[in-house]
Amino acid sequence: MPDASGKPTLDVAATRKRIRALGRELSRENYSAAQQLYAPFHPSEPYPGVKLTRDLKYGPDERHRFDLTVPAVGATNLPVLIFLPGGGFVRAEKKMPNLPFYDNVMLFAARHGMAGINAIYRLAPQNKWPSGIEDTASIIRWILAHGAEHGIDAKRIFLMGQSAGGTNVAQYIAHPEFHPPGGHGLAAGLLISGMFEPNMKIYYGDDTSRWPGMSAFPGLFAAKLPLLVTLAENDPPEFERQAMTVVSTLYERDKRFPWFQRLWGHNHISAMLHMGLEPGDQLGDLILDFIATECP
Repeated sequence: MPDASGKPTLDVAATRKRIRALGRELSRENYSAAQQLYAPFHPSEPYPGVKLTRDLKYGPDERHRFDLTVPAVGATNLPVLIFLPGGGFVRAEKKMPNLPFYDNVMLFAARHGMAGINAIYRLAPQNKWPSGIEDTASIIRWILAHGAEHGIDAKRIFLMGQSAGGTNVAQYIAHPEFHPPGGHGLAAGLLISGMFEPNMKIYYGDDTSRWPGMSAFPGLFAAKLPLLVTLAENDPPEFERQAMTVVSTLYERDKRFPWFQRLWGHNHISAMLHMGLEPGDQLGDLILDFIATECP
């Protein structure tokens, strides 16, 4: 049903029921069905109150590009939320044709007093490990060098990734040999339905004897960086297993339960699609609470 302005209102309970019915399968059909559920509730361009810049280059490859949003007024000394989308290392889009995703993530950031960046990166099979780490490091270097020109406080970089994007975030944190001078440069890492151990030959290569050295373990835990870990209710079992490894290891390290949440009523991608919508934005509310608590 539309609200008084004619805009449709989100029925959270009904939407969660429909998402649950899609099940755990990671398929384009399920992703498309979830996108069609959420798309009508997000705004279309132009976005009021936000300055949007498309396709800023952070490196020499054609895929070394990101979009940037900042509040239209008062865009100075802003923390920045960087989002790396997923796609199994063979796809990753910052803006899907004829859909509001993932502009909704950048808009969420700008409307909560942050700069928002959606970045894409090189893909397999042409580009294998450690290309994702290298590209993430290049984004951080760009912000350190140019962020102030766009109102960004380079001391408050929040790096978030979903699925393979979350893997790139974890891998970047875990492998200091790729960091810029002075370290990883992050205020926190946000791991949304990520995988942390090598599992795909198309990206990690056929020689599985090399895979242990490519893992995000144990470097992820040695970094002593604030981490937020989430898992969707309908993520596949392997995502659950690896998320629980992260949570249990962080607990043993710190002797306190880490920032972790299972996102109820969501599948692998739908929490990202819901982000920025009210009511029921579990992920967005969690991110704001995490940043305010761990990195005030």
